[in-house]
Amino acid sequence: MSQEIALPRDISAEKLILGSLILDHQAYGEVFNLLNPEDFILESHRRIYGLMKAMDSTGDSIDRVTVARRLDDLKQLQSVGGLAYLISLDDGLPHLPHIDSYVEIIKEKSAQRKIIVLAQHLMNKSQSRDADAASLVALAEQMLMEVNSKADDTAENLKPGEVVEQEGGIDKFLYPSPGVATPWYRFSEVTGGYRRGELFIIAGNPSMGKSAMAMQVAMKVAAESLGVILFSLEMSRVSLVKRMACYRARVDGAKLRAGYLNTDERNRLRVALNEIADWPLWIAEHGISTVPAIRSALRKRRSKQDIFMVVVDYLQLLQSISKHTNRNTEVSEITRQLKLMAVDEKVNMQVLSQLNRDNMKERRPPELRDLRESGSIEQDADATAFVWRPEMLHRDREDLHGYAELILAKQRNGPTGKIELTWLGHLTAFENRAQDIEP
Repeated sequence: MSQEIALPRDISAEKLILGSLILDHQAYGEVFNLLNPEDFILESHRRIYGLMKAMDSTGDSIDRVTVARRLDDLKQLQSVGGLAYLISLDDGLPHLPHIDSYVEIIKEKSAQRKIIVLAQHLMNKSQSRDADAASLVALAEQMLMEVNSKADDTAENLKPGEVVEQEGGIDKFLYPSPGVATPWYRFSEVTGGYRRGELFIIAGNPSMGKSAMAMQVAMKVAAESLGVILFSLEMSRVSLVKRMACYRARVDGAKLRAGYLNTDERNRLRVALNEIADWPLWIAEHGISTVPAIRSALRKRRSKQDIFMVVVDYLQLLQSISKHTNRNTEVSEITRQLKLMAVDEKVNMQVLSQLNRDNMKERRPPELRDLRESGSIEQDADATAFVWRPEMLHRDREDLHGYAELILAKQRNGPTGKIELTWLGHLTAFENRAQDIEP
């Protein structure tokens, strides 16, 4: 009980806000966009404010009588102190020209209470026998993100003109900067390139080349001196760097692994390693497997260098801190967090995803319904593309050898379609087809 009493509060500020709304809700209507019922500490104040906010959304008049009548209909009038308490809220209350200062007081106290509850929850979790420091840190980061996102829910609304002004004016709004080019000409034409704040899903069946495609994307962006963090939950850092160097040097990776390189190939690899050594491309440590941990690593790196892109290989290996019993619910939560991270942190998110193998059984190219474990992957993504190599189903067809497709199945702000590519197995990479190469 003593802990409840010690929680940060300002009852007077809450009463002033409620009284002002009863006195003239039209003059102070902006408050409804800034505060939520849970920002009030008293349950009676939460009920009164929640009811007034609902009445405002439907255009109903708000005063002592209408609020009291509605509370009485809900059998809640006595629980909030009765008509006498409602009258006391605005009795003799003057107009408040600076009501925003009281709003800030309530928001500040609400945020402090949430942090205290979070700290108490972490203390309880830390006393559990199976608790470990890494999971506790990830849990704390996720819960703090939730506190911050709830605070953002009351952000100021903007008029169209204000949005244009934030983007730098009409000229910049009408002629935005082009996106960062992809490694493939036709794909850049269709998508307009990579932009901050977008979640891009690269999906495919096992061994189709998803990781190779993600590596090429990361290398292309880093070569433009734009920061990239690559989170590989499957491959080691050494394996990734070897693959990057082989692709850059045009050397067969199998020959490197077997130790059959000639002098020319070794020299080319030395040159390639020197070229990529100082690229702004960071390969994250192997143990990072939650969205809060990814965000934390991103922020640490971004404190030293701007980051344009985050690559995650792959979605199904990420874990949810919430530990839902339903994996579909977990994946839905993860994809939503990834999209919010792209927007909040102003980065481009490239996330790899597995498919459910139905298309392989039915011997057909993948479709959106084949995304594994959750329909929210499609919903949250700004664009979804499938890596498809039909030679994996038709090994005996020479005409399909090296033929590949990048199927753009969804694009929120543009067309969909199929881009033909060439698969170079010895380099583990996709290249533009000869007819698509620019002069």
